[in-house]
Amino acid sequence: MNTEGLILPDWPAPENVMAMVSTRENAAEAFLQQQPAQFLQQVHGARVFRLDNVIEEQVEADAIYTQSSGLTCVVRTADCLPVFFSSADGRELALAHAGWRGLAAGVLENTLANCKTSLAEILVWLGPAIAACHFEVGPEVREIFLQHSDPADSGQTEAAFLRGKREGKWQADLYALARIRLLRAGINAANIHGGGLCTYCDAQRFYSYRRDGEGQGRLLSLLWRRD
Repeated sequence: MNTEGLILPDWPAPENVMAMVSTRENAAEAFLQQQPAQFLQQVHGARVFRLDNVIEEQVEADAIYTQSSGLTCVVRTADCLPVFFSSADGRELALAHAGWRGLAAGVLENTLANCKTSLAEILVWLGPAIAACHFEVGPEVREIFLQHSDPADSGQTEAAFLRGKREGKWQADLYALARIRLLRAGINAANIHGGGLCTYCDAQRFYSYRRDGEGQGRLLSLLWRRD
């Protein structure tokens, strides 16, 4: 299996759980040709599609949950955060597309609501996304997260927004906001991995909507289980 140029998760998922993110250097086409793949019509929402044994077309959702093997879950991103989930035994898999709207709407919590495994035993990997250094948002975005944060997490939520370079703007940390949500949902902190990449900063490997505007490509996040 040639994985050169792909981003591979550094997480302790079972060996038969396959996960990767494409780059400008490797579009992951070879992997998509090997088996059926479930794509989504992503709308920056919080709906989760349960993938059983049949690939469906025209599925409007922003996350996929499955217990089936041999079917590839796919989400597209170009700054938003792809979030990978696996139970410790690899029997339950999920993949979410989480921009700020999806995070605020509860896409991660909705994804985890499908899991039968104890959430404390679910493994998570945060894929490439735009980092706080280049993710500028308006005050309304910060207010949405503050209004919907748990009182116990309000300080952490505030810390996820730094004063922006322009007046009235804030630099939002998607990785931190995702971790806050995951921990509040019941994920063990030691089971959350990744989160150290920036799609905007690394133009050689990653597409970025904020950097390149409309018309650029998309990164593909792939997740499946082999028999």
